[in-house]
Amino acid sequence: MMRLVRSAMIFVPLGALLAAPAAAQPPAVEAPFYVEGAVAATLGHASGSLFGAELGYRMNDTWELFVEGGHMGNITTADAERRAGLIGAALGGTANVVQKGNYGDIGVRYRLLAGRRWHPYATAGLGVISVDTETELSGSAVEVVLGADLSGHVTKTFLVLGAGVTTPVSGRWFADLSYRYGRIFPNSGAIDEDQGVNTQRVQAAIGLAF
Repeated sequence: MMRLVRSAMIFVPLGALLAAPAAAQPPAVEAPFYVEGAVAATLGHASGSLFGAELGYRMNDTWELFVEGGHMGNITTADAERRAGLIGAALGGTANVVQKGNYGDIGVRYRLLAGRRWHPYATAGLGVISVDTETELSGSAVEVVLGADLSGHVTKTFLVLGAGVTTPVSGRWFADLSYRYGRIFPNSGAIDEDQGVNTQRVQAAIGLAF
């Protein structure tokens, strides 16, 4: 009898200790809508920064619908640099080209098997991006009218694929970490022999469920 009492005295506190960490975990954020602000580092031929926002709606336990938009600070391509370099050399000077982009897309998130704290997902979206190209020519007194490939705005189709994970922070606040690949498709109607652009971003966001 004494052995049973002693065993109970050992296992009851032990069970309480094991249960304590699980109880201390923040509850999963479950609400029909969410909004988040994001910052990211963009990778590729040229690296830069990104600022964006996302609004989403939870359709069921598996699927979420979202719309996002943002600004990419530097998506300059090797092709744009080559084109600018040819003009600069022909004028006996140099050329510096910078491309930026404002994007927006609509897509879905597929929520994968999740634990209490971590909620992984895969995402895909389709939209448009307005590529803003500016070229500065130096070392030449000749004024040149540049084409759409080196000056102005061109709208292109934008595809986004990615994966990430969300985790509760406090109350309805959550953190969202993700990797997203973006494909900017060529617009040959606006630019002769235009080429597609591959973009990558490592993104961190803070969101609010409501």
